[in-house]
Amino acid sequence: MTANPQTPLVVVGIDGSEHAQRALAWAAEYAGATDANLRIVAAWDTPRFFGRAVPREGYEPAEHAHELVEKAIAELDLPEGRITSLTPMGSAGQVLVDSSKDADLLVIGAHGHSPVRTLLLGSAAGHCVNHATATVVVIR
Repeated sequence: MTANPQTPLVVVGIDGSEHAQRALAWAAEYAGATDANLRIVAAWDTPRFFGRAVPREGYEPAEHAHELVEKAIAELDLPEGRITSLTPMGSAGQVLVDSSKDADLLVIGAHGHSPVRTLLLGSAAGHCVNHATATVVVIR
């Protein structure tokens, strides 16, 4: 499924949440154990309210995504040559599906913000499970 069949590719989505941190740790450990390359993806979009863009003064979502990725890479114990990153604009679920088309594995954290929601996947995780062509691992 990857461009180079000898080197597996693991894609992981991050957003700064605790669930995403656990997903990143799991994906990095898996990539290290399997000699896979790791692609870190942080999607971003303009905050919206009822479908309209609502810019927040002093908040740059693209810059925030780049910072998340840089911090994640700095904390990993993998050779730099085995890590790539993407910070595309778009909805997290679709960006992750698109970014993992050539991957062997897609890793994503599940969000749960209340007792009822902890039983459900977050919307990005649910989208990935239903639409990704790679095998999807959801970390709680």
